Amino acid sequence: PSAAGQIAAIAQPELRALPLYLSYFGTASPHYYGIQYIGIAGNIPTRPSDRRYPDKPGVLAISATNLQGLYLTPNDRKVLASFHLMEPGGPKPIGVLGGTIYLYLVGPPK
Repeated sequence: PSAAGQIAAIAQPELRALPLYLSYFGTASPHYYGIQYIGIAGNIPTRPSDRRYPDKPGVLAISATNLQGLYLTPNDRKVLASFHLMEPGGPKPIGVLGGTIYLYLVGPPK
């Protein structure tokens, strides 16, 4: 399935109750799969002006491509760098969907 289809398969009800912050590299619309999300960076069908930092705890779903910073704008790289995901001692994913979508619990930036 597409990355968006994998995200739709999040099975844990406690995670589905949290806001989903999304950064993935793909062309499939998450809305097609019924996914309610807040776009934060990357190649997702949202206008850059619709993107925002998490303002409350939620789940960040990020594709392996975006996690590495490939194809991102400099501004999108800065947004994702604020989560410190790739730094030693940074947060560990709470799950990986299909080997390509990494899930993290996140909150507002400090």
